[in-house]
Amino acid sequence: MLKQNRIIAQNGSASILIILVMVLLLCMGRAILPVLRTEKEISREFCDGVAAQYLAEAGIQRAIYELNKNILWAGIPYPGEELNNELCIGRYRVEAIPSSDVVWVRAIGSVNTAERIVSFAYVWPPKSNAYQYTLFSGDNLTIVDANSIQGITVGSRKQTQVGGNFIEVSSNLLDITIPVLNCSGYQLSPYRPPITAEINKGIGLSGVVYYYESAQELPWEIEKYKTLAGNGVIYSKNSIIINEGVKMPGRISLISERSIIVGKGAAINNALLLARQNIDIKENVVFSGIAIAGGTMSIGGGTSIKRNANAVNRIQTNYTYN
Repeated sequence: MLKQNRIIAQNGSASILIILVMVLLLCMGRAILPVLRTEKEISREFCDGVAAQYLAEAGIQRAIYELNKNILWAGIPYPGEELNNELCIGRYRVEAIPSSDVVWVRAIGSVNTAERIVSFAYVWPPKSNAYQYTLFSGDNLTIVDANSIQGITVGSRKQTQVGGNFIEVSSNLLDITIPVLNCSGYQLSPYRPPITAEINKGIGLSGVVYYYESAQELPWEIEKYKTLAGNGVIYSKNSIIINEGVKMPGRISLISERSIIVGKGAAINNALLLARQNIDIKENVVFSGIAIAGGTMSIGGGTSIKRNANAVNRIQTNYTYN
């Protein structure tokens, strides 16, 4: 009987122990559930924030598109434009506030409770009547081969030489102003133009302003026969060198506080070349756009130049993220 009582007592103790363990596990489970729920919510909020950021950037791109067509475009008011796909449902709204020659654009992307804001300064080109010319120089303009400039307008403050013959320039060209470079705005850009190693990997421009400065006054340049794809503005405190055979198929503005050199055989499409000093375009270049030099300009033989006013429709400053 005593042995039987011991067995019963042992079984009772084991049952109590099992019950205690089960209670402990239940308590731990209840304690872990809020943690798991919190991690799930944090993960969802992070994903919503990333999606909201992309929506805000989509709003900026929409603003650029609309302002290119109509500078009086007023934006997309609350509640905004909905974007709906398999991953998420979100909205973006855009505020466009004009101020002098700048339109301040503010895009807000929202997904569930997450919101992200991207600000953008949309800048008109500096006011200058030099833009009415395909080629304009503040000093002498020399064109080696007259056949290379069919159907375009040229001008300079001093004299223009075409094929060895000097062309008299009327005195009213002395009143033409060279565009003022918006140095302070461009220097705020956090983006740096791609280097040769990146260009070799196919990395191009992404539609923003790129700022370059070298303490050793080294130029920003592209090596021979490379291709720089994409759209954007490259602003350099130093010279810009586009070497032989380089291709630029996108919409690119090259702006230099020094000089711009375009190597022979280069192909540059839909571009603005704007240099505070000189522009030198070598032989057999294919160029579409507008080129303005504060100093001299020289155009090599066999070069084909086509005017494209869209190249200077807008000069844009950098994004700022909030």
